[in-house]
Amino acid sequence: MKRTLFAIIVGVLIAVTFLVVPPAVAATNAVTGGQGNPTTKPVVNQTARKRTDNLRAKCDPSYPDICIPPYPPDLNCKDISDRKFRVIGSDPHKFDRDRDGIGCEN
Repeated sequence: MKRTLFAIIVGVLIAVTFLVVPPAVAATNAVTGGQGNPTTKPVVNQTARKRTDNLRAKCDPSYPDICIPPYPPDLNCKDISDRKFRVIGSDPHKFDRDRDGIGCEN
């Protein structure tokens, strides 16, 4: 009997909470501690982060503003559509022949 009464009370409390406090407000309060200012970092979508990390892993860090696959294969300017992009570091594809930090200028 006590278990049944306890289950009913808990069920009613949960139902009333969702009727009175919308889930978005409840989630905000959980992050902000009910104060309006976050006390912890927001939850980051781990799937989106993995997808972004996978994309970055397929891009050479020598070309930070565009995504060029890492060497090999060896690419030339005629193989890509981007022009006049920033080049830093080792430049494995040799897009910046004059070493001024700009790739595929011509």
